[in-house]
Amino acid sequence: MPGFEEYVAQEKASEYSLKMESLKCPTDESCVCFVCRNETPLVWPFSYFLSASLEEGECYLKEPCTQDVLKDLGESDEEGVMPFLLGVGPRFFDFNEANQYCNNSLKMAVHWLDATNRPDLRYPLPDEEQARCYLGSMVIPVYILYSGGENIDSARAGAVGDRLKDVGPAIVTTEIDFENTPENIAAVKQQVLSIKSECGDKCLVAVAPKMGDYEALDELLSDEQVNKSVDLVAFGVNSRYATKCGASSAFLDALNFSKVAWFNHHKPVVFAYMLFDKDGPNKDLTCNWSEYEASRAYSVFFNSLLALKDNGIIGAAPYQMYYGGNADPLKCDDCALMTINESGQFEPNGLRFNSFFYGCQNYGPKFNYVELIFSSDRTGSCSYLTNIGYLTSTSTSTAGYGQGFVPNTGKSGNLFTCEVCIDECEEDEDCDYNPFNIPSLHFDEGYCTSFPELDFWASVRGLDPLFVRAKAYSESGLNYKDPLSSYCAVGVRTLGSGCNPLKLGLSSTQPLNDPSGICDEYWTENNYWGLPGNYNREINGVQGKPCDLGLMQNIESPYQYWDELGWDENSGDVYKSALECGNGEWNPFNGYQSACLGTYKLNVRFNDALGEINGEYSYAFSDYTSNEKKWTALFLTVYKDKGVSESTIDSFVSKFSEQKNKDDKYCQDFPNDVCCKSKQSVGGSCCNNDNFIEYVSCCVDGDPDEVNDFVGKPFCTNDYGVKDGGVPSAFKVVSFYEGFKDSCTNYGCPPTNLYKNIQETYNINPNK
Repeated sequence: MPGFEEYVAQEKASEYSLKMESLKCPTDESCVCFVCRNETPLVWPFSYFLSASLEEGECYLKEPCTQDVLKDLGESDEEGVMPFLLGVGPRFFDFNEANQYCNNSLKMAVHWLDATNRPDLRYPLPDEEQARCYLGSMVIPVYILYSGGENIDSARAGAVGDRLKDVGPAIVTTEIDFENTPENIAAVKQQVLSIKSECGDKCLVAVAPKMGDYEALDELLSDEQVNKSVDLVAFGVNSRYATKCGASSAFLDALNFSKVAWFNHHKPVVFAYMLFDKDGPNKDLTCNWSEYEASRAYSVFFNSLLALKDNGIIGAAPYQMYYGGNADPLKCDDCALMTINESGQFEPNGLRFNSFFYGCQNYGPKFNYVELIFSSDRTGSCSYLTNIGYLTSTSTSTAGYGQGFVPNTGKSGNLFTCEVCIDECEEDEDCDYNPFNIPSLHFDEGYCTSFPELDFWASVRGLDPLFVRAKAYSESGLNYKDPLSSYCAVGVRTLGSGCNPLKLGLSSTQPLNDPSGICDEYWTENNYWGLPGNYNREINGVQGKPCDLGLMQNIESPYQYWDELGWDENSGDVYKSALECGNGEWNPFNGYQSACLGTYKLNVRFNDALGEINGEYSYAFSDYTSNEKKWTALFLTVYKDKGVSESTIDSFVSKFSEQKNKDDKYCQDFPNDVCCKSKQSVGGSCCNNDNFIEYVSCCVDGDPDEVNDFVGKPFCTNDYGVKDGGVPSAFKVVSFYEGFKDSCTNYGCPPTNLYKNIQETYNINPNK
């Protein structure tokens, strides 16, 4: 381990070398611009604050990029020089949140297609509409393929490209951080060819070796066929691959690796992630990173940004905004800008948060962007576009960055977010789409913005965040004025139900406890049915027991009871996921863990329901639009979550299919049919009803007087019925979802919310 004086000398030398990179002689003919062309015109109000929509457009290098060319680009309505692509990963949710702390100036949304938590080890596929949303807001989505080297699948990589072929200039990496073996090199080459073959010029394909793996980079790009299909090089500025344990030296390592990619192979570079692992070792295990250097790294990055840009680096993103535990591909315990407290709530991670957000708040609108023009000559610099304002704003020495480098910790408000939405807004279609005319409730802002762990896990699972909120609201109430009342919520069921087999809480000898102790204290202070210890509550005069626990009312007991119950990760996928959500110690009263497991179940059930609607139930829903199928799948997801059996659902679908087309004309031909004899035959709510949600809600077995206990009778009487015991009906959850859609303008579901939000922002301050 080097001594302190030697370490300081090394860091000063590295910092000096980075600064010298900005003192090159200017050139002109050797300058290159990173340019994007739009093909989709902007619509109001996006046209008010964006220069272009990138939807269905392309991005490419324009060379030579002389001052005359720049002038022409500045006057063009169709193509222009992009700014340095500052972003955040590893999920789109992280980008959406970070963008609010950065004056909505981020231009690169990074999302890892992580296969490591999937049983089949196949990369998840991207959502096309979500990609279109970002591109329409002049943000380039970046998709990182990662399987931990376990399944470098070229066919699946091609499927990713196929999803994006009609969308616009998305960046897609091959498997990132792969081990350099002949087999892996061959597999990565095939991934390059598959992505480009399926996606064409709409995808910027990036090879993604480990930082410093010069041999792998040269091996990939020396293949002429592969080289022609590669647009970029993407790698992580990773403290684990750095030669030393200092911020400046790590970026100098990254810069030197980037120079080979750009000057030797003519491929611009994206720092796909920047990861600094406190207490983690460097590449050669000769030193460990300190909290100071891990936090200082972002200040070094912003101070070096112009030098990085001059050497062909066009974008960079911190590895993670929010700590994600088992949801984080690289499983870094302490790399995030936000951390989690004991209740499972997110909060800023001290100096690390300050270091990045001070820099990003001085980037973008405040001092204008750093334009992507750089030289293809090692000794040249295209200094005629140097951003003096930005250079001045970051010129403060990083030596004392912890003092004075304090960002505004308040969010500026989302001008746009892009989620996976149930609603798909297609051309000539109403964006605010409610195919079944389901009644909407109103929710105030607190219900839309509290409990961000719900949005986090919705992003991880690829679920509509408003659906997750609707489900959580139906379970624990999302009481943002008293969050512990939701985190510590306990639902009761009869003694005969299958949950809580130990009958925890029914006696002082077998109490129900929160492993963290937070809810124990809350229950005691609020006299919560005698918890901890005795639990005394009845259901219609029958003794009940605690069953549904925490924010999303999961029924799996805390981990300290598992040995007695005989539960472990071999008890099934749900139990395995619970342990993963709790990092081996499952606690349903921790909001982050509760949302983790709750969304896992919803994701499985939603995909099952949608698969059934498009598969074995297609006979009943063949005439449904894509949106109608998704709404029906959402309804069935809640149905399944409530415990309705598959045989019951099969029966309802069969009867619905049999009766839905029995109209007046049918009755003329078949007057003896039971539907035609019924008083409900014409325009009724049962026969000839093509609305499955209404049919199930009101007309079980075709009898309007028989109401299913699980669903209630909201369509018939509009009373938002509930089952005995207060369990909200499936229909009620769907109506909550419609209410969140109408109320939560901070979300991009449906896209009309974005327009309303932007318009309101600029009406308040039109000169902003």
